[in-house]
Amino acid sequence: MSNDECRKNSESRMSNDERMTNDECRSLKPPTSPCSRFGLRQPFDTSPSTFIRHSTFDIPESPLSTAEWQIIVSVVLAALLAFGPWMLMVHGKLAVLVAKLAELCEKIEKVAEAQQRLWEQAAEHTARLDRHEIQLDHLDQRLREME
Repeated sequence: MSNDECRKNSESRMSNDERMTNDECRSLKPPTSPCSRFGLRQPFDTSPSTFIRHSTFDIPESPLSTAEWQIIVSVVLAALLAFGPWMLMVHGKLAVLVAKLAELCEKIEKVAEAQQRLWEQAAEHTARLDRHEIQLDHLDQRLREME
């Protein structure tokens, strides 16, 4: 196929099968410089065999018609529009609950630390009282001995 035939086929309203019998148009010429006409480097191979004009991929037909797809999409969209605001409200309430729960966790940790300090302080005071009681008993014995 010559360039004129490719140009003529691209201008008319023909299908790809009518335009070309092969998957490739070998008459297209790659740029002579490594840069495109816009001055950009082309990172891919621009040889004539890489210009694909017709795809041979086997894409299966959809078992649903366009009208059925429209119904499915509209039902899903309606469900999203119906449940969307409710879901946002629930999400907002959950966010508030999570924030309050985080605050409560912080407070519980502070209270637990304070309680630990108080237990340590109580143990120290109990030990001091025990020492004082021993000292008082010892003094009481000495006073009785002196009498």
